[in-house]
Amino acid sequence: MRKESKQDRFIRVAEQRTQKILECLRALSNCAAHASYEYTPQQVEQIFNAIDAEAELTRSRFDGKRQFSLSSNKNKED
Repeated sequence: MRKESKQDRFIRVAEQRTQKILECLRALSNCAAHASYEYTPQQVEQIFNAIDAEAELTRSRFDGKRQFSLSSNKNKED
């Protein structure tokens, strides 16, 4: 049996995880039905702020940026 390459493993795992995220977002969109749920614009804003923040953190890891920095000038790994 041939050992899976890092590239092949990345593709396999990233596709599976991305598909799960997309399915969860579709399920979340079902909560927009006013016939079944009641919510405020502030609650919706909280939801999307949390999603956006996590997406940006994840993107920064792919870009090689640090997860946290007190200095806005130091965003890249040294």
